[in-house]
Amino acid sequence: MYESTMDQLFNLYSKVPSGGVIIVDDYAIKECFRAIHDFRNWHNITEKIRAIPGDGDSRYWIKRNMVEVQMDRYKPLLVS
Repeated sequence: MYESTMDQLFNLYSKVPSGGVIIVDDYAIKECFRAIHDFRNWHNITEKIRAIPGDGDSRYWIKRNMVEVQMDRYKPLLVS
Protein backbone atom coordinates (compact mmCIF):
# COMPACT_ATOMS: atom_id res chain seq x y z
CA MET A 1 0.00 0.00 0.00
CA TYR A 2 2.83 2.43 0.74
CA GLU A 3 4.45 2.04 -2.68
CA SER A 4 1.20 2.07 -4.63
CA THR A 5 0.04 5.21 -2.83
CA MET A 6 3.38 6.87 -3.55
CA ASP A 7 3.11 5.82 -7.22
CA GLN A 8 -0.17 7.69 -7.51
CA LEU A 9 0.99 10.77 -5.62
CA PHE A 10 4.31 11.18 -7.39
CA ASN A 11 2.92 10.56 -10.87
CA LEU A 12 -0.41 12.36 -10.65
CA TYR A 13 -0.21 15.12 -8.03
CA SER A 14 1.30 17.67 -10.41
CA LYS A 15 -1.55 17.04 -12.88
CA VAL A 16 -4.19 18.19 -10.37
CA PRO A 17 -4.86 21.91 -10.86
CA SER A 18 -5.01 24.41 -8.05
CA GLY A 19 -8.50 24.08 -6.55
CA GLY A 20 -8.63 20.38 -7.44
CA VAL A 21 -9.54 17.74 -4.89
CA ILE A 22 -7.29 14.89 -3.78
CA ILE A 23 -9.39 11.96 -2.53
CA VAL A 24 -7.82 9.12 -0.55
CA ASP A 25 -10.12 6.11 -0.20
CA ASP A 26 -7.73 3.97 1.86
CA TYR A 27 -6.63 6.61 4.36
CA ALA A 28 -7.44 4.32 7.31
CA ILE A 29 -4.91 1.72 6.12
CA LYS A 30 -1.67 2.25 8.05
CA GLU A 31 0.70 2.18 5.06
CA CYS A 32 -1.52 4.44 2.96
CA PHE A 33 -1.78 6.90 5.85
CA ARG A 34 2.00 6.87 6.22
CA ALA A 35 2.56 7.45 2.49
CA ILE A 36 0.14 10.37 2.42
CA HIS A 37 1.83 12.06 5.36
CA ASP A 38 5.36 11.35 4.07
CA PHE A 39 4.51 12.84 0.67
CA ARG A 40 2.81 15.86 2.19
CA ASN A 41 5.71 16.49 4.60
CA TRP A 42 8.33 16.15 1.85
CA HIS A 43 6.46 18.71 -0.27
CA ASN A 44 5.35 21.06 2.51
CA ILE A 45 1.68 20.46 1.70
CA THR A 46 -0.33 21.95 4.52
CA GLU A 47 -3.91 21.97 3.26
CA LYS A 48 -6.23 20.51 5.88
CA ILE A 49 -7.11 16.83 5.43
CA ARG A 50 -10.85 16.44 5.88
CA ALA A 51 -13.10 13.43 6.43
CA ILE A 52 -15.61 12.54 3.74
CA PRO A 53 -19.03 12.59 5.46
CA GLY A 54 -20.51 9.11 5.81
CA ASP A 55 -17.23 7.34 5.01
CA GLY A 56 -14.98 6.74 8.00
CA ASP A 57 -12.02 5.51 5.93
CA SER A 58 -11.77 8.21 3.26
CA ARG A 59 -10.26 11.67 3.39
CA TYR A 60 -9.69 14.56 1.00
CA TRP A 61 -7.94 17.88 0.70
CA ILE A 62 -8.25 20.73 -1.74
CA LYS A 63 -5.01 21.51 -3.52
CA ARG A 64 -4.44 25.24 -3.07
CA ASN A 65 -0.83 25.56 -4.17
CA MET A 66 1.12 24.14 -7.05
CA VAL A 67 4.18 22.28 -5.82
CA GLU A 68 7.12 20.87 -7.70
CA VAL A 69 7.07 17.14 -7.10
CA GLN A 70 10.50 16.00 -5.90
CA MET A 71 11.03 12.98 -8.11
CA ASP A 72 14.42 12.36 -6.47
CA ARG A 73 12.48 11.17 -3.41
CA TYR A 74 10.46 8.77 -5.58
CA LYS A 75 13.30 7.00 -7.37
CA PRO A 76 14.60 5.17 -4.24
CA LEU A 77 11.11 3.73 -3.75
CA LEU A 78 11.36 2.04 -7.16
CA VAL A 79 14.30 -0.10 -6.08
CA SER A 80 12.95 -3.24 -4.46
